[in-house]
Amino acid sequence: MNLLSRATRYLNHLFNKICLVPPIFPFLLFGTFFVLPVPFHYLFQSPQIYTNHVFAAEAFSIPIINNILLAIHIAAAVPAILTGPFLFIAPFRKAYPRIHILCGQIYIAGCLISALTVLPLAIVNNPGTPAAYGFTPMATLWFTFSYLAYTSAIRKNYVAHRRWIFRSYAMTYAFVHVNMTWKLILPFEYMSHDAIKVMQSMVSWMFNLFLIELYLEATSFNGRFLGIGKWIKNSLRLSRDDRMYLSPKRPPARLKKS
Repeated sequence: MNLLSRATRYLNHLFNKICLVPPIFPFLLFGTFFVLPVPFHYLFQSPQIYTNHVFAAEAFSIPIINNILLAIHIAAAVPAILTGPFLFIAPFRKAYPRIHILCGQIYIAGCLISALTVLPLAIVNNPGTPAAYGFTPMATLWFTFSYLAYTSAIRKNYVAHRRWIFRSYAMTYAFVHVNMTWKLILPFEYMSHDAIKVMQSMVSWMFNLFLIELYLEATSFNGRFLGIGKWIKNSLRLSRDDRMYLSPKRPPARLKKS
């Protein structure tokens, strides 16, 4: 029993350090800047994206509409990808709250526009139904998580805001996941292009969201590890902190009856 208690205390101490200063943060920055050439290639080195030739998924009968939707999706995602990692640096957030708010506004606007414009393209994605089943929920959840992060911030419920913004970033980082990590997965070498796209449509965001959910249930609002027992308990139930505000406006205060 004494040995088990020591092991538990050691694990709690270890996880607390990991949660307070996530060692994955440098990887997030590296991945972000590593894939930046990809959107610029589409926007500035692929002239067919601005023509009436078929380039994007055929959501509408007029190709240029689909192409422009794809271009807007990519252009709006770039500022979200760039500002995203810096939203989670606590010292930066505390030292420069106005810059944090500005970065947050740029991030949310980019996510909402990018998710909305890619949704019709995701529904009719080229490899067929399996890919659509992956990309369509991704676009929908990306928009939903980002909007809920925005409304909870306006309502000053920062506990809920923290949880929704983490989930939103998990969806945003799917772009990095798709364009970088798939090259490191060996089975992809033996798969067709369409099969790879189907796999990406599922793994790119589900894996990110799974890790974020583990992190949220394991940590407090300040990012401190809650302990293994609390972590397991939180993982087995719905959190009351996941407040959903459909409107950013606060409801009017009720007048007290005299």
